[in-house]
Amino acid sequence: MVRLKNKNITIVVFLFIYCSISAQSEPIIKGESTFYLTNSDRQDYAIYQYVNSEFGMRPFQIIVINYDSFEKVKILIPKIFSQEPKQNGTDYYVIGLHHFDKKQIKDLDLKIINSYLEQINNYRKFNNLSPANNKDFLDKNCINYLNSDKELCAIMICE
Repeated sequence: MVRLKNKNITIVVFLFIYCSISAQSEPIIKGESTFYLTNSDRQDYAIYQYVNSEFGMRPFQIIVINYDSFEKVKILIPKIFSQEPKQNGTDYYVIGLHHFDKKQIKDLDLKIINSYLEQINNYRKFNNLSPANNKDFLDKNCINYLNSDKELCAIMICE
């Protein structure tokens, strides 16, 4: 048995072991999903979710973009994460809407966006994550309306 003469060293060793064990017990969650849908008003749209999380809080960003730029954003998000893993969020929810213009958001677009926000909130509640139910907070901090994929670096850390 090794005896340490200094109590401070014992505490530091204990904290190191504790942090190592607790860090290993945190789940690492990585994945993505894509769905191409049509709502009741016969409006086609697409949704995409990307998760790259090594801790439990899982902050998120929501991106609303034109359907034509949707595929580019879907490809760029994992690519940006691979280049710069420290991002402002770990969960990215993207919705691509036909003929979307962030300067003139149509009622039908708002209806689809609100429905998607409800789905996100249900998903987050089911997985014991912070809910996405405060619309004012979401509008100010989490929802990003983009006109093109070139605007993605405004919300993600890009090199």
